[in-house]
Amino acid sequence: MFTVDQMLFSLYRITLVDDYQFDEMRAFDVVMAYILIGTFLGISAILCINLFIALLSDTFQRVYDNAKANAFMQQASLLLSVEENLGKAKEKYTKHIDENCNPESKYYDDDLTIEQGSDLKKVTIQIKEQMNELLTYVHKAETAERHAGLRRLETKMNKAETYVDAAKVSAKKL
Repeated sequence: MFTVDQMLFSLYRITLVDDYQFDEMRAFDVVMAYILIGTFLGISAILCINLFIALLSDTFQRVYDNAKANAFMQQASLLLSVEENLGKAKEKYTKHIDENCNPESKYYDDDLTIEQGSDLKKVTIQIKEQMNELLTYVHKAETAERHAGLRRLETKMNKAETYVDAAKVSAKKL
């Protein structure tokens, strides 16, 4: 094994589990032959294990999604069968849900406890007041900037009028 192309061909034959020329590589350079073959087989094993893990992960995800969808369908089927068997109690059940469990009619904050209710309102009011102060400050700053711009414009206009008047006077003298 004296050339690089022969070495690469031998590595290719290793992947095919063919009869590669390890004896010739070892006869040429013992240390390099073991390093080359060991590194190649190690990297190949890691790559194959990685692919195997990816396949298992994908399969598990598909099975899990299918099981989850199946559980939802069974739950829906059970709810429909219970609802059909209610009979006269169905109206009472529907009325209870509409009056006590309807999210459109009842306000519920899962982050709020009874003790925190007044504190939350105070904080909300403080935030609103600070935002109002900030908006007032910004409005005043914008108004002041506009007035300053108008004053500069007025000053320039006065200077321009002065130059025009001076030009008219000099034109009359000529």
